[in-house]
Amino acid sequence: MKCTVHLLFLFLLWRCPTVAGQSVYVDSLLRIVAMEKRDDASLKALLQLAIECHRADPGKGKAYLHKLVNMSIAAANYDRECAAYSLLLSIYQEEGHTDSSLYCLDGLRSVAQKAPASNKVQTNYNQAMGRYYAKKGDHKTALPFALAAVRLAEEGNIDKSHIAGQWLNAGDVYESLADYNNAMVCNLKALHFFEGAGNKLGESFCYNNIAAVYINLRQYGKALSYARKSLDLKKELGDQRSICTSLESLGNIYIGLDSLQQALSSYRQALAISMTQKMPIEEATCYFSMAKIFSALRNDSLAIVYYLKTKSLAERLGNELIAANAEMELAGLLTGRNVAHETESNLVASLRVFQNTGNLENEAANYKRLSEFYARNKKYDKALNFSTKYHAIKDSIAGAGIQLQLNTLEEKYNSDKKEKEIQLLKKDQELQKQTLFRQRSMSVATAILLALAVLGIALLVNRNRLRQRMKELELRNQIAADLHDEVGSSLSSIHILSQMASVAASEPARQDILARMNNNALETMDKMGDIVWMIKPGENDSGGLRQRMKRLADEMAGLKGVDCIVELDELENLRLTWAQRKNIYLVFKEAIHNALKYSGATSINVMASVQAGSLTMKITDNGRGFDPVTVRHGNGLENMQKRATELKGKLSIMSAPGAGTVVEFVIPA
Repeated sequence: MKCTVHLLFLFLLWRCPTVAGQSVYVDSLLRIVAMEKRDDASLKALLQLAIECHRADPGKGKAYLHKLVNMSIAAANYDRECAAYSLLLSIYQEEGHTDSSLYCLDGLRSVAQKAPASNKVQTNYNQAMGRYYAKKGDHKTALPFALAAVRLAEEGNIDKSHIAGQWLNAGDVYESLADYNNAMVCNLKALHFFEGAGNKLGESFCYNNIAAVYINLRQYGKALSYARKSLDLKKELGDQRSICTSLESLGNIYIGLDSLQQALSSYRQALAISMTQKMPIEEATCYFSMAKIFSALRNDSLAIVYYLKTKSLAERLGNELIAANAEMELAGLLTGRNVAHETESNLVASLRVFQNTGNLENEAANYKRLSEFYARNKKYDKALNFSTKYHAIKDSIAGAGIQLQLNTLEEKYNSDKKEKEIQLLKKDQELQKQTLFRQRSMSVATAILLALAVLGIALLVNRNRLRQRMKELELRNQIAADLHDEVGSSLSSIHILSQMASVAASEPARQDILARMNNNALETMDKMGDIVWMIKPGENDSGGLRQRMKRLADEMAGLKGVDCIVELDELENLRLTWAQRKNIYLVFKEAIHNALKYSGATSINVMASVQAGSLTMKITDNGRGFDPVTVRHGNGLENMQKRATELKGKLSIMSAPGAGTVVEFVIPA
């Protein structure tokens, strides 16, 4: 027997934030609302604020919603106006305020007429109307609205959870009409969309509705499996309002399994939640089910108390279905207590309600009660008639064909779900293969690059070694050439002079020859000293070159009594090669030697500077000078030019008779 209604609109579309963040969330909404704007963001904030408040403070929640209605009308925002009327209708209906509910119904109809092309408005309108009639127990009238909401939601394709909620509402209505095949189709559709949206709360509602279908078909084993899945999910999410409906389902299952104490325990827990969370329809349902349990336990007096509680609350809420169910069960309990006429009229009245609302399960139960009533009063023809009607309905809604269809639907859904899971698994495996292939490719590429890097380093090291060996060979050849050119010629001169001295005719001639031999020997020693200095390890810095050049100039100029100013500090900032050091030094030495030997200068100035990537060295004297055109160039000047060319530089000699001489030596630094 079906009495509950799941209000998915509130549960699934308007979810509240966590308790920890609720205060901050409400404060932010209040700040937006305080701006008194009429844009959509402000209207949305007002709607959310009403949802936050209406459970803890219904008066304040309703005040916000009425304000939202007025602001939405002024802003011509039909979406928000429709949402406000929809929630107001739900609140007033739960409170049993019939006139206020009718006011909201008129408002909803008005908005729907003003915005016929708005998918949002039309969906919300049909959803609200379907809920309204379902709460009243008039599922026959609720069904067209629920199906229209499904169609519009799918056309709008706003959100998967939104579509799923409409399918679930439709399934709930079908189940109340005892159309279990269509109820299962709708529930499985809803489950599909909720799974796609990752909405665990929505999935829990689907499991609960599927359990309800199996309860009505008395397949309690399957029902228990789905009910427990539903309850576990809801407990995991901590949603107390939805836990209430799952506890009711468990209670129904335990009644079917004849575990009455377990059923009573489940309903007591559900009743406590419904009263705390202010869920009057669920509260009435709990009273009704607990009355049935007390009746089964032969505690008729307590059962009558709870049936009367159920009837009173249902009538206050305007739910004819629950009230009629309570009336029917009361009639059954009162049969045989000398109230035959009242019992018969109550059963007939309940039957009319069930027939009008289209609830076949309750209609069949009523036929059974009427059959039992007439049998006790020995009106066997009427008893047989109602018994026949009872069995006809039960056979139509719970026959083997329906059972088979439901099993087929469930198997098909599970099969499709497994197929999708297999496809996803295959995609995951393919992705893993691609990832593994990429990783292997990267590993191979890394190994190749590493090998190439090692090979490159080896080649570079080998190349450097070869370059170093070439430099050594070049240095050796250069040393050999210098020894041959510089030292060899001097030694040859000494050898010739020694022969001349041995055959000299007179002592003065021999002394002159020996003096010349002495000079040649000194020059040879000096040249050998220069060669050793240039190749000596540790003497490859510019500071050492500057000091040697200054010392040489001071010594040579000092012997001739010539003032020599040497400014070579710029050399200390340069990193020179062996070839550069050698050629700079020898050009400098040759220029100083020429100035001291041929110019008759009294002052020599040496200066080095670095500019624009070039080193410039100037040796200036105040001697007699010469005409570079007429004077024959000796080996010294040619060697200086040769050394400049070797360093890819330039040597310039600027002189004139009586004007001194300037030697300018420029090389890349």
